[in-house]
Amino acid sequence: MLDAIYAAYSVEWLRIPPDGAVDLVTEHAIHASQLLLAALPGNHEVRGLASLLLYLHSRDAARLKDGVLVPLDEQDPRLWDHHLIRTAEAILRDGLSGDRPTTPGPYELQAVIQTAHALRSRNGHTPWNTIAQLYDALVQVTPSRGAAVARAAAIGHADSPGTGLSVLDQLIAQDPALATFQPYHATRAALLRLSGAPEELYQVALARAIDLCTHPPSRRYLTCMQRVSE
Repeated sequence: MLDAIYAAYSVEWLRIPPDGAVDLVTEHAIHASQLLLAALPGNHEVRGLASLLLYLHSRDAARLKDGVLVPLDEQDPRLWDHHLIRTAEAILRDGLSGDRPTTPGPYELQAVIQTAHALRSRNGHTPWNTIAQLYDALVQVTPSRGAAVARAAAIGHADSPGTGLSVLDQLIAQDPALATFQPYHATRAALLRLSGAPEELYQVALARAIDLCTHPPSRRYLTCMQRVSE
């Protein structure tokens, strides 16, 4: 049920017209997560999902600009819904207090990661070391490609872009199917740009990310990055 609710909310990222219908689906997903929380307040994963969806939704107004994706680390935190952030923090904090018979699950860990990102609205910087450590824990409980690539990105920010690229190289050596995984190439392009790598390497990774991208706002962002470098 948690996965179904999360999948319903994720329709928001696709922005399939009409927007009103998409917004209705996401609102129902958030409502469902809150109803589940009321029914199962002691379930840490239910609490994690309810918190995670509020964190994600708090950035809705900052996520797009003129139809172009604005990546999280480039968003203006003044546009975030800080009431939703405080609510998400309270939900998560209540679950983290007291005795913990189990280790955190994937939804709770993802919510804690979003808590760390939200700190930028208060102190002006993102605690990448903490986020990288949280992704270390996340890939242990859910070794998905998305989590593994996000971990490489966090390491690239916390340590150095070169270290993040090394992690990506290790990942694709272990899982060649990442060659068709769009986030892998988008992350690789971003880290290559930060590392000051040769322009042709950056362009190859960026072009592959664009070719594999099916999300129009993300594709527009990547295309803009291509034009900037040219």
